[in-house]
Amino acid sequence: MAGVTPTGFVTKTFNEIRDAIYSDATSEEFFGADFPTTPDSPFGNYTSVIAAAIKESAWDLAQMVYDQLDIAKAEGINLDKIGAYIGLDRLGASGSEGVLVFKGIVGEEVPQGITIKSNTSDTVVETTLGNVYDNTSCYQAFISVSTIVSNATYTLSINGFSYSIVSDADATEQEILDALITSLSGANSFTVEENNGIIEITSVSRSNSLSVIASNNLVIDFVSLVTRAENIENGAVTILANTLTIFESTPTGSISVNNPLDFNLGRLEETDEEYRIRLGERKANTGVATNDALVSSVSNISGVTSVTILENDTVSTLPSGQPPKSFQLFVLGGDENTIAQTIWDTKSSTIKTYGNVVRLVEDVQGNIQTVYFSRPEQSYAYVNVVYTIYSEEDFPSNGEDLIAAAVVTYGSNLDVGEDVIPKRFASAIYAAVDGLDDVTVEIGLSGAVTPPATYSSTRIPVENTESVIFQLDHVNVSV
Repeated sequence: MAGVTPTGFVTKTFNEIRDAIYSDATSEEFFGADFPTTPDSPFGNYTSVIAAAIKESAWDLAQMVYDQLDIAKAEGINLDKIGAYIGLDRLGASGSEGVLVFKGIVGEEVPQGITIKSNTSDTVVETTLGNVYDNTSCYQAFISVSTIVSNATYTLSINGFSYSIVSDADATEQEILDALITSLSGANSFTVEENNGIIEITSVSRSNSLSVIASNNLVIDFVSLVTRAENIENGAVTILANTLTIFESTPTGSISVNNPLDFNLGRLEETDEEYRIRLGERKANTGVATNDALVSSVSNISGVTSVTILENDTVSTLPSGQPPKSFQLFVLGGDENTIAQTIWDTKSSTIKTYGNVVRLVEDVQGNIQTVYFSRPEQSYAYVNVVYTIYSEEDFPSNGEDLIAAAVVTYGSNLDVGEDVIPKRFASAIYAAVDGLDDVTVEIGLSGAVTPPATYSSTRIPVENTESVIFQLDHVNVSV
């Protein structure tokens, strides 16, 4: 039986088509049994031509159409259509892609399309995103003392927290710098160091999440920003860290550029055979991108310190507003554009994203897609530590500083959503500081940068989407 059968498509052969025409011609309905149909007869020759045409235009075409629904046989656009149905797009051609850090003057701009050349090869990359040097949204800030004033207050406001010192009667620039650096130490959202009279403040996540405001007598000399770039040539071109340093045309106000990390390798367009292998590994509409895969992929992004997923697999909207058949990733740290692209590249095509951060990404066909995720809600911990000294041991002269540091270190290692248990902080303090007899720890959480109304010595519940921030200037230590 020819045609579509339970075992697949069966085509008619040339001989079957020709013999069927012979059979009809010699039937009583047409010319009768004595009608000449031998291959060398006029009718036989004519039938061969007709049979060949029918074979090509009907049966061969039908076979080809049928085959285009088969992953093993489909080619080109037809294979793409099968992939779209399954929810897996063909990987398009792309250049090696990664992060660039530009340093420049506040208010100036790094346009999209700026080209940067390697210092070791002819490789040229192009920025895929533009940005403005902004001290309230940057990756690094470079600060110096503009005026030395005795008995004056010098203040830096960083990510909403104020850090102040008062100069003494015979202040020097170095004394002011040292005091500022001391006041800034212990923060968990940025690092700080001095370099030739310049205080360098750097966000712990490689993103433009740092906000720095300087008071009178201080000046923000430069800031740096993070943006993304792609090799202008497609393919798996290796671009090592710290090699992209040469401006082909320097943007106004830019001082330097560098790539702190190796670039992710690009690729040529996925071939039919490569695409078939991935399609064969993918079951149609099964959501291969599991929760574990999503969490693992995003956790591997540089700067990401915590990832939590909340899935709504019901047909109803959650009280939080999360729609049905969606997931919400809560991500602490990391570049938001990289996070969004990773979510898109990993998730199932049938599941929606949800969150309070929205970013546009590009799919493998060059179309712009919208991805949502969330940053954990932040609470600020305020800690009161009361201690007594054990006279038979030596309590260090900087013991109170060590106590405060132990509190911040322990608290900063808590995961997003992990409850705060004050007694465990006491254990961390005993482990870090000698000469202690009794230690009492009370902690209060505040949603703002102001002390809470109440403190507790018992377990404080933390929502699974909440991050608690510990800082030295929020720890009070007393005897």
